[in-house]
Amino acid sequence: MNFFKSLKSRLQILITIMLVAVIGGPLHFLVNQLDKIQREFVSNMMETTSQAVYQTAVQSFMDNDTVALQRTFEIFGHYPDIDRIRIYSTDGKIRYSSNSEEVKTNDNGDIENPFHKVGENNQVIESFALSQNRFVHNHLILSQKECVSCHSNNSELLGVMQISMEVSESAQSYYIIKKWLIISAIFMVIILWLILNFLYQSQIETRLQKIIDGFKSLAKGDLKTQVNIAGEHELAFMSQKFNEMVNELRNAKEKEEVLIRESLVHASRLVTSGEIAADIAHQVNNPAGILRSRAEALKDELIDNGFDEKYIEELDVIIDQTDTIAKTTRRVLHNAQMLPENFEDVDLNELINCVISSMKVVLEEKKTDIYFIPNPKPAPIMGDKNQLEQVFYNLINNSLEALDSEKGQIEIRIEEFKTENQKTAKYRIVYKDNGPGIAEDIKDEIFMPFFSTKSKVINNGLGLFMVRVILAHHHGSIRLDNNSNPGVSFVIELEAAVAN
Repeated sequence: MNFFKSLKSRLQILITIMLVAVIGGPLHFLVNQLDKIQREFVSNMMETTSQAVYQTAVQSFMDNDTVALQRTFEIFGHYPDIDRIRIYSTDGKIRYSSNSEEVKTNDNGDIENPFHKVGENNQVIESFALSQNRFVHNHLILSQKECVSCHSNNSELLGVMQISMEVSESAQSYYIIKKWLIISAIFMVIILWLILNFLYQSQIETRLQKIIDGFKSLAKGDLKTQVNIAGEHELAFMSQKFNEMVNELRNAKEKEEVLIRESLVHASRLVTSGEIAADIAHQVNNPAGILRSRAEALKDELIDNGFDEKYIEELDVIIDQTDTIAKTTRRVLHNAQMLPENFEDVDLNELINCVISSMKVVLEEKKTDIYFIPNPKPAPIMGDKNQLEQVFYNLINNSLEALDSEKGQIEIRIEEFKTENQKTAKYRIVYKDNGPGIAEDIKDEIFMPFFSTKSKVINNGLGLFMVRVILAHHHGSIRLDNNSNPGVSFVIELEAAVAN
């Protein structure tokens, strides 16, 4: 990872800049002010000393008394703070000194010759300097009115008086304090930097790492992982939300596992039911064939012997019913073997009218009114008539079991619709009753196989499941309308047949 892309490195840089600004800025200002005061103090002190020496020696200058002048300098040289006093001539040579040996050797030691300090136009300038542990003041000696007798030009440079003084104990203390002040500031910056980084490490980075480790454990599938961070700060709040998320994921997975187990159980039961149904259909199919063949033989014999027509009609009923049994057993075998169906044109208006007519007696016994509002035009679809009839038989039977026997009402309405994105039209069948409705907590389960609110003895829980399966096989759908109140309302959608 790039150093500057790391949040930690950015914080470290920010902390460093802030500490240097907060501590270094005021310290720099303070040291500059103290240096300024120190320089002014030293300058004043040196200027005062230079004036005192010069005023003492001026008379000797005027009298041109070199012996008295040399002696004056030697006396001042014995002062505790004065290190050396020199008079330089304009040619840069030492003419007088508090140390007479320097006059002979013309060696000023390690102190810079004042004539090296030149300003504009190569003119010697008055200066103050700190050399080694000594303060040095170069005081210009200029000709004045009193010097006219010997020097014709006023303000002519006659020489330079150089006074060097040892750094006093107070000045030394100042420089020591200044040095330790700077060292202390640097040390303070380092200590504060370490403390702030330690606080970031212990209070933020360590806790963030706990959350990151939690996500890594979660990514590996550990739904029992928890991140425990105490406190009421943001990271503690984040850890609480992380734990809540893990708990929700764990609960969702547990529910999913329960649904998977239930689905496996249902699938197993469906397979078993299919096998049993196929076996029953196979066993029933043969006797049904025998009954039909015997009935046809008996019918032919009655016709040959001239029996009454009503006996022949009864035999026709037996033959028709055995044909129905044969069709049913073949359909069960087809479903059990998952064979394709042969769809044909079916008019939904006629199909629902047929179902209502066949259940007329049951509806009258239950004292239930049924209202059918067909589509204004024929409503053709491609499908299996027997299976589609079974859809509405199941819906009506469910309603009859739930409705009040005195006030029961059922409404079925067909309407055609087509959206902008659809190439072919669809039919929407709205089925309603005024029964007690479906409880909120089981609305998501009513289409599950083997789900029933009634006794398992009188209901196997496959009614609505088979309705959904049949409609899905016809490329349709069914859903529960949650806005229905009172009663129950289903919305069925089926694709219209394409006109040839």
